[in-house]
Amino acid sequence: SEARVSAIRTGTVVEKKADKLKELMSRRVQAINPPPEPVTRLFLADKPIATPGNLVTLTAKSKTGKTVAVGAATASIITAASGTQMLDRDTFKFRASNPAGHAVIVLDTEQSPYDAWTCYQRVLKRSGEGQDPPWLLHFALVGYSVAKRKAALKAALEYGHKTFGGVFMVILDGVAHFVSSVNEIEESNTLADWLSELSVTYDTSILCVIHSNEG
Repeated sequence: SEARVSAIRTGTVVEKKADKLKELMSRRVQAINPPPEPVTRLFLADKPIATPGNLVTLTAKSKTGKTVAVGAATASIITAASGTQMLDRDTFKFRASNPAGHAVIVLDTEQSPYDAWTCYQRVLKRSGEGQDPPWLLHFALVGYSVAKRKAALKAALEYGHKTFGGVFMVILDGVAHFVSSVNEIEESNTLADWLSELSVTYDTSILCVIHSNEG
């Protein structure tokens, strides 16, 4: 009946309002309820550059070493987990700590599958490892649509959190490919807001690599 349908709709609206209020209250700042102190995810020259709940941006023009820098940062996480960080590993002064073995997610939207594999091999060589760390989830997403890339990121976050008890860091190598046009300010701002929300929800830090094309 119409009355029943109306009651269901009203109940749904009430539930949605309750969910929104519950979510809002979960973000309430109170002196008696301090949040856990964030653990820095990545250091560069002993300076903290990545903490959970934040976005970090690496931007440079083509052929200026972005891929190598990202590889060195990833290698620093591997060496920290394997206990070889203090050995002679050239990680360009990147340093990390992932004692719980939480997931590290790398989404490469720039390289072909083979080139992405080659870069990954260099990361392993730089770290002194010959095998895949089980928690390192590296994906080549070249050719994916914007919607499919976003869905892949969400799926990887859910899988990493469930399988490894948390997400240590996310690296988006080619974050500009998560929008249809970088010149669309509203779309770009919406993406930044979404990524920020994900970084808080999954208690992780997201490193966004941007290919600069000025001029």
